[in-house]
Amino acid sequence: RYLLFQNSTHIDVLSVHPFVASVKLTSFKMENIDAVHKGEEFILSVEVRCSSPWPITVSSSSLKLTQPFVFADAADEAPASQLENMHLEADNVATECFSIVVPASAVPKGNIPLGHFSLLWHRSVTGSTSAMPIRTVLSLPTTPV
Repeated sequence: RYLLFQNSTHIDVLSVHPFVASVKLTSFKMENIDAVHKGEEFILSVEVRCSSPWPITVSSSSLKLTQPFVFADAADEAPASQLENMHLEADNVATECFSIVVPASAVPKGNIPLGHFSLLWHRSVTGSTSAMPIRTVLSLPTTPV
């Protein structure tokens, strides 16, 4: 004969997003813009605010644009990450800026999604660099062209 006892425990697990990202489009005069025009360069700023109670380290970042958007500074090549190996404590903010253009020869009109911004990051552990990296992909908003 076996006597079984079942013990159950309720555990609440608090989940925290490690960062909050916001996107802003500006002219080269640093004025906010609501729409972009063919042949005119603009700045895409991605602001990352650390909301984690533990420090995080951004290993790298990347931006994948959708057509017809292209990087103004490089021929179809994404610029190097400006956030590489950036250490962020709670409430620290890091901003990455990209110069973007819609070529004058582009055909599309209307609201077009800008693309995706990707962060490769890990929780910073004192004295250790072996924390498993996590890739977070953020969909960027649409903008009128």
